[in-house]
Amino acid sequence: MNLNSKSVGIIIIALFIFIIGGAKIAGIWITESTKEPAVFNQGEFKGMGDPSDIRGSYTFADISKSFNIPIEDLAIAFNINMDNPQNFKVKELEDIYVKSPNPVEIGTASVRYYVALYNSVPYIKKEDEKLLKEGVDLLDKKGKLTNEEKEYLKTHTITLK
Repeated sequence: MNLNSKSVGIIIIALFIFIIGGAKIAGIWITESTKEPAVFNQGEFKGMGDPSDIRGSYTFADISKSFNIPIEDLAIAFNINMDNPQNFKVKELEDIYVKSPNPVEIGTASVRYYVALYNSVPYIKKEDEKLLKEGVDLLDKKGKLTNEEKEYLKTHTITLK
């Protein structure tokens, strides 16, 4: 069987459509972020969201849904005073705090650490994570801090003026 270039082109296009269409139907081809964090696969936290998977593109609403933390608590913890804090993206913390005239180290790593403390799940600090005093006070009020975490936060809490 001889195939001319027109036939080969049609076959290639048909294959692309078939493969991509089949992958979409099977749920394999996903082009949008689902904003669902990875989960712990074993141990007492099996099935719970892993805070280390939080990305800068997550909104407070995404975190609230995935980690069962009230949006109001997130807004208080990171001193976000706006009408719709559910739409606030984690990456915007750096614009507020790191790039401010008086920079402080509050960003995505701080959110990951806060969520881990709030839900009492394991978290390996990769940086020198810091939290705002408002967040530490809220965690303490809710009984989420161990003595070890309180000791760490004595030198890793930022008080805004």
